[in-house]
Amino acid sequence: PVRRVPLFSHEVLGLERLEELARTLYAEGEDPAAVVRRERPYSFAKRDGLYEVRMLVPFATRGEIGLFKKGDELVVEIGALRRHIGLPTSMAALKPTRARLENGVLTVEMKEEVTA
Repeated sequence: PVRRVPLFSHEVLGLERLEELARTLYAEGEDPAAVVRRERPYSFAKRDGLYEVRMLVPFATRGEIGLFKKGDELVVEIGALRRHIGLPTSMAALKPTRARLENGVLTVEMKEEVTA
């Protein structure tokens, strides 16, 4: 999860300042180590004869996303960040053909490469 904090007028150094940051980030009695999300960051599916890779990208916009296939990995770039996703054996030979971004979910369709 992403949490926002105000810009402090001082550096967060030392135990006292870390405690101040913790009070800003977490409600009284909230466990900072608690698991707050259970969904997977990406998943693989087969629908209507097409294979799909789905990734949660909640803060991404369409213009900053790029992707390509490298070996048996799908490489997704969002701005300056890059994520290598190892593809399952059933999808390793497939090629990305279409991608769409809807409601913070990037869906990449994968198909067999057609040779002439």
